[in-house]
Amino acid sequence: MKKIKFEDAVEEYLEHKKMYVRNSTYDSYYRRIYGYVVPFFEGKYVSTIDKKTIIEWQKYLFNNQISIKYINKIRSVLHNFFKYLIEYHDLENNPVAQAPRLIDNAPEENISFWEFDEFERFIRIVDDPEYYRFFMFLYYTGARKGEARAITWNQIDFKKKVITISRSLERAIKSTGERIVNKPKNGQTRKLIMNKELYEVLYSYYLDRKMNFNFKMNEYVFGVDKPLSDTTITSRKNQYCSEAGVKQIRIHDFRHSNVSLLISLGADICVICDRLGHKDRNQTLNRYAHMFPSRESEIVAKIDAQASIFNRYNLTLASIVLEFIEKINQLQNLEKNDIIMIENIRKIMKL
Repeated sequence: MKKIKFEDAVEEYLEHKKMYVRNSTYDSYYRRIYGYVVPFFEGKYVSTIDKKTIIEWQKYLFNNQISIKYINKIRSVLHNFFKYLIEYHDLENNPVAQAPRLIDNAPEENISFWEFDEFERFIRIVDDPEYYRFFMFLYYTGARKGEARAITWNQIDFKKKVITISRSLERAIKSTGERIVNKPKNGQTRKLIMNKELYEVLYSYYLDRKMNFNFKMNEYVFGVDKPLSDTTITSRKNQYCSEAGVKQIRIHDFRHSNVSLLISLGADICVICDRLGHKDRNQTLNRYAHMFPSRESEIVAKIDAQASIFNRYNLTLASIVLEFIEKINQLQNLEKNDIIMIENIRKIMKL
């Protein structure tokens, strides 16, 4: 491999990745590499970086109070960077693969969500109509924040009461300052049927907007000419949580709260998967299985009920056979074979 400095290789790598990943993913790579990787490796030749260097870099981040969980995320980016160099620059080995991964002993975070009564307390406090509609949309649809911010009127069919989730608005890309609209996270469009309350709130606002002379079907439902500010959404949510006296949750936790609502209403995993836009049922099950109430006691009770019916049937059959045998015994002149048959029946029925 020819000599190439780390920062030059990074620039080339990011240009390459830009063609193959979502803009939000590229932005994440950009921030992690220039924020936590380049400052340590800058000036070094790529070919001189070995297992020991990677271990020193991990210690450097750890000593600067970066969480192990986040260090491992950055490490994954660096691992992919060296894989690129192996493929395109004939680097002999991947030093990240040779260095041990840090063990994160921190307890796994539980999913945070609201029960329905908590959402009711929250939404009653929201006095800004724009944010009232937005938070209600998040809660009742389970849409991701970017999907909700990207919604325009031409994605809502009020006759069929259906919302089409086909786009997602990403945060402005720090490296370029550009705001990007992409497909949803899994690349698939999905349709959601609106509940009555959400339908009435959105339809009423839609009729008001149509009265405006410059109304356009492709304007944002939440924000009109430009989408609601990402940071303002969070600050308003925090404000209303405090005023309502409910626990603080993230904007993404409205999605988890929607799942909690669906489960409480008896929705099965297939319905939840479809509404969330997950690629497969396993993704939904792995994420939310613990939120489903245990039905073990209910199932065992049903087994007992079935067994009880079976036992009653056996007892009834046994009593009939016993009565039959007693009547035969009362008959005179039984042949030897008849007696043997009766005894065999007794043994089989354990009478």
